[in-house]
Amino acid sequence: MRFKAFNTTGEVSNESSKQQSRELRQSQNTKDYRLALDLRREEKKVGGQNWIVARTLLSRVIERCADASDDLSRRIKYLCERNLGDMLRMEGNKEDALQCLVRAAELDARDVVLWEEIGRLACANRKMKLARHAFREGLRRSPNHWGCLSQLATVEIVLNRKDEASKTISQMKKLRTPSSL
Repeated sequence: MRFKAFNTTGEVSNESSKQQSRELRQSQNTKDYRLALDLRREEKKVGGQNWIVARTLLSRVIERCADASDDLSRRIKYLCERNLGDMLRMEGNKEDALQCLVRAAELDARDVVLWEEIGRLACANRKMKLARHAFREGLRRSPNHWGCLSQLATVEIVLNRKDEASKTISQMKKLRTPSSL
């Protein structure tokens, strides 16, 4: 049971009202996020009706969390950006997908898989410097991540950074190959 704090004039305190409003927004954003995930799981066809509703819900939650400063809202926004980016990628909208994933990384940069996805999409969009940055960021999180290493070597060759590519390839040789893991 919650109690409302009254000030001397008998009105609900402004701070309590703000807290309730924030909790209500968080609750609605969480419900919409979960519904979007459920709809996405149910929809077998990219671009189907449930797919479109899920995309719309994720976009709305992102908009509602635009100025979020609390941890829960930022986490929900991160998850929505990740999922929306994945959906856009599956639809073939690589540029918008890349933008979503970059925004997700701005919210939480700890996930090596996110950096690998950003790098791959950047390559697909012919943004090789961004791809190189993304793969390097992934390797900062996990120095022996095979996907980031192999993609980084390729990007360095494309960017004509042969010495750096050689160092990356040497690092890969020191590791076991993915098939031996």
